[in-house]
Amino acid sequence: MFWQKVFTSRYDAVIWDSQIATVLPGDNVNGGSTARLRARVYSDLDRIRLLRNRIAHHEPIIFRDLAADLAAIKDLVQLRCTHTAHLLEEAESVTALLPQRPL
Repeated sequence: MFWQKVFTSRYDAVIWDSQIATVLPGDNVNGGSTARLRARVYSDLDRIRLLRNRIAHHEPIIFRDLAADLAAIKDLVQLRCTHTAHLLEEAESVTALLPQRPL
């Protein structure tokens, strides 16, 4: 929850306008909006937090869009470190299992 709150718009001028490229070097904004990138990260963090909470409280995740959850995780890792994103791609097995999921 801490990191999600740090990515709220109230910190745009204080932190993100000057530091987002340092913290998230994998973005390649190329003139894109800092606020848009920060909002994207906030949204990804929110999705991951909700998934984590369901799992931590032993609640079902069967009706969640797990492909979107995985995409959010991969997006955040890619934004932070492209090398780690490649390692994640090689190590994770969820992508192969998702098509086997009953509807």
